[in-house]
Order: sequence, then structure tokens, then C-alpha cells
Amino acid sequence: MKTIDTSVYVVDDDAGVREAVGSLIRSAGFRVRTFESAHEFLASPRAEVPSCLVLDVHLPGLNGLDLQRELAKADVQIPIIFLTGHGDIPTSVRAIKAGALEFLTKPFADEDLLNAIRDGIAQDRRSRAVPQPDGVVGSSRPWRQALAHAAKVGATEATVLLTGESGTGKEVIAHLIHATSRRADGPFVALNCAALPEALLESELFGYEKGAFTGAVVTRPGRLEQAAGGTLFLDEVGEMSPAVQAKFLRVLQEREFQRLGGTRVQKAPSVSRRSASGRKTSRLWSSISSRRWARRCWVGPRPASPARRTNGCWPTPGPATCASCATPWSGRSFCPTVA
Repeated sequence: MKTIDTSVYVVDDDAGVREAVGSLIRSAGFRVRTFESAHEFLASPRAEVPSCLVLDVHLPGLNGLDLQRELAKADVQIPIIFLTGHGDIPTSVRAIKAGALEFLTKPFADEDLLNAIRDGIAQDRRSRAVPQPDGVVGSSRPWRQALAHAAKVGATEATVLLTGESGTGKEVIAHLIHATSRRADGPFVALNCAALPEALLESELFGYEKGAFTGAVVTRPGRLEQAAGGTLFLDEVGEMSPAVQAKFLRVLQEREFQRLGGTRVQKAPSVSRRSASGRKTSRLWSSISSRRWARRCWVGPRPASPARRTNGCWPTPGPATCASCATPWSGRSFCPTVA
């Protein structure tokens, strides 16, 4: 499967139903392909990913529910509408729980089927529209799940911790969360907590007043203030010293801070807080001295998967080509070689 188009596939062993459903869908302006069985559907040479699949439950050989499972195992994401001649409630419940969009009993109203197909096509378009950072391509299931989760988190004001090994794309995900949030027009300000000694980290994070130390000839706002209206990304947050943790806890709890060398308590600017760490969860927890701080920085950790576990193409900066198969991306949401 390579190209993407608004087409609907119909799989039903009843020739009369196939023809009637196919004609109905064509009359609504959609392209249609029909198949007599699940095996015929799976064996056919397909050059496109259909936007919706209308599937009979009771098929010879591989039934509709089995086909749904096969597609899920192959990570082929297609909205499915089940048709059945039997009002089987347990079967319908299983199908819906497995991700089916709709379950219609024959005879069904034409408009009910068309409305379900329109919903399926709309759902398919939304799933293909998961945004990615410019010049980054990923196609594996873990990467796509991370992208979808990031898009959901971006719609919230939650403080997020991203965990994963070095090089798994934690900052890439942080950028994506920022890009999908209401703060996308604001700055994205990053600070590596492991790269600076304690005193310098504090001044970089909170800023300093004139005369706070030798060489402080002017007042300088810190990264926290620089991120006003945007996102503050603290990389390797587990390396932050207990003293700086305590001061940052005040930002999280009281929404206030003091610059280094200052006496005036200032209102913390409105920012989204994203953190990342390459430590394992247990080690990260033990490195954070204040558990109140940890709870406020730890809203839904989402480990990033190393590229060796993705079994497919992984995110890569630079030209818009897939790192694994070198296929041009051409503006698609994911590597076009993946079904």
C-alpha cells in the first residue's frame, strides 16, 4: 500500500449485497472496490490504503473478525464498518471493542451506512494528519503511537516528563508537543541540566540581578522568563541538584521565583513545562530528592523507544527521506512504504 486516496473497500460473500452496497457508495461520490472473501481482499495487489472498509462478519474461510485481527497485527489502520445478517450482540461488542467504527444489521438504512462511511473517512483523515516536526520521518508503531500521544498532550497544560535512552528523540517529541499546543507561536526554550554546575544552572534557569556575582554587570532574565508564553524544556532533569530542585518546586507550587542575587519575589510567567531524562524510572525517582517536586513534574511519563526496537523506519533529521528505506517522504505523515 503506497498512495492515499478517498476510497472504500467492500468485502461480502453475497454478490447482491456487494453490488447494492457498491452502487450506494458510488452514488455518494466515493470510489469503491469489492471483494468476495477476506482471502481475496488480502491476496489482491493493492496500491492504496482505503479510507474505509465495509466488512461482512460471516465470510467463508477467514471471517470478518479474523480479518480485523489480521489487519491490526499488521498495523494497517483502516476504519471498519461491520455488516451482519444476524443481530448478534456479543459479536458486535467484540468488534467494537477491537476498534470497529460501526456494526450494522441487515437490512440497514442506506443513510446509516453512508453516515458511518463519512465518519470513517473523516477519522482516517484525522489519523493521517498527525503532525511531525519538519524534516523528521517516522513510521514504526511505537513512533506513531508517540506522535499521537504527543498531539493529545499538546492540547493540555499538563507538565510532562519524557523518558528514554539517549538518542530516542525526547527533544523531538517535546518540540512536537509544543507545535501542537496553543503556545505554538511562543518560544521553545531548552536547558540541559546536566551540562551546567549548580550555581550556573540556577542563574541560567532563574536569571540574575546586577551585582549578583563578579561579572554580573546587568540584570539578565533566565530561561524561565525567556519561555514566557511558550514552552520550557528541561533536559536531563534528573541531574538537577536538590537545592535547585527545591527552588523549582516553588515555581510549580506557588508560581513564583527569585532571580539569583535578588530579594524581590516575582510571579512566574505562564509556560508549558516539559522535562526529559535518559535515566531509568527507578533511578530517576531516587535522584529527585523532593517527591512533591517529582509528582508535579511527572504527569504521565512516556518512554521513547530506541530505534533498534522499532522494526521499521525511525525519525531522522535532515532531508525528508526515510532513514531505513531511503524513500522520499513527499509530505506524507509517515514513510510511504509502510502499509
